[in-house]
Amino acid sequence: MKTVFWKQLYASFEAFLDADGSRPDEGRLEKIFYIFAAGWLVLWTLLPSLCVGNAFIDVSENVAWGQHFQFGYDKNPYFGAWLTYWSYRLIPSECVSYFLSQCSVLLAVVSMWKLGLDIFRSRFHALAAVLLMLLIPYHSHSACEFNDDVIEIGLWALFILFFHRAVEKQRIGDWLMVGLAAGLAFMTKYLGAALFLSLGVLLVFTARGRQSWKRWGIYLAGAVFLVLVLPNIVWLFRNDFIAFRYAAQRAELDQEITLLSHLTRPLELLLGFASRLILPFAAVLFFFRRGRERIASKYDVWFLSLAAFGPAALSALFAAVTGGEVLSSWTTPYYVASGVFLVMLMRPEPGRFRLKLFLIFFTVLSVIFAIVFGYEYLLKRPYLKKRIAYDTYPGRESAEYLTAEWRRRYNRPLKYAVGMRREACNLTFYSPDMPVSYFDADVALSQWIDPAEVDREGAVFLWPADAAPGWLEPYQGRLVHLPELEFGRAVAPWFRAVAGKTPPFRLKAAFLPPQKP
Repeated sequence: MKTVFWKQLYASFEAFLDADGSRPDEGRLEKIFYIFAAGWLVLWTLLPSLCVGNAFIDVSENVAWGQHFQFGYDKNPYFGAWLTYWSYRLIPSECVSYFLSQCSVLLAVVSMWKLGLDIFRSRFHALAAVLLMLLIPYHSHSACEFNDDVIEIGLWALFILFFHRAVEKQRIGDWLMVGLAAGLAFMTKYLGAALFLSLGVLLVFTARGRQSWKRWGIYLAGAVFLVLVLPNIVWLFRNDFIAFRYAAQRAELDQEITLLSHLTRPLELLLGFASRLILPFAAVLFFFRRGRERIASKYDVWFLSLAAFGPAALSALFAAVTGGEVLSSWTTPYYVASGVFLVMLMRPEPGRFRLKLFLIFFTVLSVIFAIVFGYEYLLKRPYLKKRIAYDTYPGRESAEYLTAEWRRRYNRPLKYAVGMRREACNLTFYSPDMPVSYFDADVALSQWIDPAEVDREGAVFLWPADAAPGWLEPYQGRLVHLPELEFGRAVAPWFRAVAGKTPPFRLKAAFLPPQKP
């Protein structure tokens, strides 16, 4: 009896959705796409600009790296650092990083729109694919920090689009774009290899893909890729592959790996990956009727399956073989093709009324995401959390105070900032002198440093009040210690005026006086 009731209820709901059986106007769908894409860019640029109190750590770290023209750094290759640094020099504000984050998302949105048009020949299906993709948190509130993972979102999408076009049409221009996107993606984060290997399967195991080896395009793409990558390979050899050692450390490969880790860690990765697809999958299942006819060729089914799931599968294989951890943040760009894949899988039938309801649902959900984001960054992190977050660290206030105090005492610009990542990078980012970061007083982590020059020019040493870093010891006899510093947690100034002071955070600082007169 209950089963009959629910079937009747569902049938009534389906009839309601199909009340207006007309198809959406294809011409209007393109306008809707541009409206939603522009709105997304504006919304997620303005929100962090109004709500986040301090620069995200990856942004300030990239600025600290990018001060020094190198073809690699101790954690990542060079492109993210260069891009972040020069954008900050052009517009020295946190807001530019929020804008660039959304430009990366927008690049993915446009790329997947174009891919949807190429595969489905339908604006309706392309629009549905893009909006489903945007329902994944990594393309909204989690994409506000302009770091290497977020940069990869746009570059991966660009690679997927032009790889599909290049194999399909074998045009030289498309292959050159494949090489450019691949090179920049790999020089942003080495994890780009997971995408290249996944789609590279098509070049070996499909007839269409194998045709590429008979043309010049793929070899030109390889040449462009090598031009971008070779300088970093040379740098890695000269610096003991420090970036790979850092990645191995983050994956906890330097710790004891238990037998259970080989099972639990790939399962955790796959469950986390699948959980982020629940919302877009439920949305397409709920709002649209599944069509009977296939809307993609057999080759495109393989292409989209590999683009959407190949990197996650390879990462799970890595975790299973090594027992290492794959951090969830590393999977940020894995979802760019998920919307197109879901549309290919579910084949939603165009329906004007159903689309309207879906657009309303999407808009309401976006507003909810925005409200949750505001609560997180205006109230929870600065006022309610016990431990201070990177984005509530008092970077601006502490940097302005220490720079002014240094200039007052020594009547010269501040040249060096010595400390752990958070402290040194924030001092570099916010100080008007933009001092050079010297991470943990360790030249291996700061290859640009000449310790003798630091001794001559002097430096600010900065560390949390509850820490006693060992790297202070060689300098202790020469340091001039300041009284313990206390600053309120960073929060948007307009909200501080309404909500009042934030909990205090204590720092310790010392000056290494300059030797030069």
